Parts: sequence; structure tokens; C-alpha cells
Amino acid sequence: MVTHGGANGVNEALSHGKPMLVVPLTHEQELQAHFVEKAEAGKKLSLNSLTSQNSRDEISELLNSDLYRKKVSYLQQSYSKLNGPASIAEKLIEVALSREPVGIS
Repeated sequence: MVTHGGANGVNEALSHGKPMLVVPLTHEQELQAHFVEKAEAGKKLSLNSLTSQNSRDEISELLNSDLYRKKVSYLQQSYSKLNGPASIAEKLIEVALSREPVGIS
């Protein structure tokens, strides 16, 4: 997956076991790209250095590397076991229902 590194895209790629080429555009996306690389679930390419050739090279490496394939498979299994998105949604609902409503002034 080629992504800007937003939380939704990163979560989708991981839950589907797809390695990522992250080209961050804003601050939090830089952080996501850092963690994607650290987890060996993908690679970061800066927007300033982006070319069609280095994009092809990086994507080719991601698709043909056993390392990335194994890492994203492991992460996908982890997401499946924890039922990540559903668990997060349930926790958010739990927190929302346990709080007093806040009035809008």
C-alpha cells in the first residue's frame, strides 16, 4: 500500500497484512512512518525525494522481501487476535457512555 501515513490507512494496511510505502505529508504522519519502519512493516520515503524510480524500487523491495511479508503477516495475525478496530470502538463507546454529557455553550 502506498499511503501518506494517516492512522486509518496504516491500520487498514496492517489489518490486511499489506506492507506500506509511507510518504508523509504532515506531522503525525511522520510519526506513523517512523513506527511503520521500526516495526519493519514498510518503508518511509520523503515527499522531497519522491521520484517514480525510487518509488518503484521501494515498492518492489516491499513486495519481494520475505522480511516485510513475514512482519506484516505477524502484525495482521496480532490485529485479528485482538480484533483491533472493534475493540477500540467498544472502548470508545464505553468511555462515552460512562461520562456526563457536556453542554455546548
